[in-house]
Amino acid sequence: MNIDTLRPSDQQFLSGLRRIQGRIGRAQQQITSGKRINSASDSPTELSGLLSLRSELSRVEQITTNLGRVKTEVDRAEQVLGAAVKLGERARVLGAQGANTTTPAESRRALAGELNVVLEQLVTIANTTVEGRFIFAGDSDQSRPYDIDPAPPNLITAYGGGTATREVLDPSGTTFRAAKTADEIFDNFDAAKNVFATIRTLRDALAANDEEAIRAALPDVDTAAQHLIEMQSSYGAFQGRVETALKSSREASVRVTAQLAEVEDADVAKAILELQQGVRDQETALQARSRAPRGSLFDFLG
Repeated sequence: MNIDTLRPSDQQFLSGLRRIQGRIGRAQQQITSGKRINSASDSPTELSGLLSLRSELSRVEQITTNLGRVKTEVDRAEQVLGAAVKLGERARVLGAQGANTTTPAESRRALAGELNVVLEQLVTIANTTVEGRFIFAGDSDQSRPYDIDPAPPNLITAYGGGTATREVLDPSGTTFRAAKTADEIFDNFDAAKNVFATIRTLRDALAANDEEAIRAALPDVDTAAQHLIEMQSSYGAFQGRVETALKSSREASVRVTAQLAEVEDADVAKAILELQQGVRDQETALQARSRAPRGSLFDFLG
């Protein structure tokens, strides 16, 4: 039976009953979902602000994820550069031993062999990966920076990575760089800071038992070793910058989550009371209607 054909009193009763059932349904949904706003109709005036907060939370969470990835890379880079610093110091020690006038040619050749191992280890460090990415390859992080060429004198191939132009975003919208390339670290255009070239020059001088060339190579090896220390320090600074951004991002996430909860989370205790009251109101309405001297409610609903 169409509600429009009912008497006004019957229409009023059914409309009131539907309102009560609507209250019950909303209360049940809030209790089940824990959310006060589950659809646009629940609070149209708050929808825009709610969507804005959800978008901001998504943005902050993505920034946090990205920063976590960058942190893993800079932490690993700082660690392996610490090993590179030790190798640079080892090259200095080997050079000093070879420069000693009492060192025989055979011993110098042995020192050259050790320096060759140092170079190979430095190449391995330059090719360090994190989650399948070459962390010293700049923007071309799928390209191996260096390979070992077994044919002297070019022990190490040309740099195969790219430039490092990527910038890291923090929650405030500020961007910063947090990476250096292998050619900047190990194969610098400044000859005195070129770790590979200076150690290779020292190696070749030792292998040739050329005392004058050995002594001439030592200052550049010292400079290159110091350069490695500076590169490790740079990554130490990157670590601090990333950690600051991560802290800010986590704080922003907590703040936006709290704002979002304030807007959309349900007061479950209040919803339970609303549900209980709605059930009582429905029972009262139905009981009152059943006592009325007329056909049953089912007659009207049929």
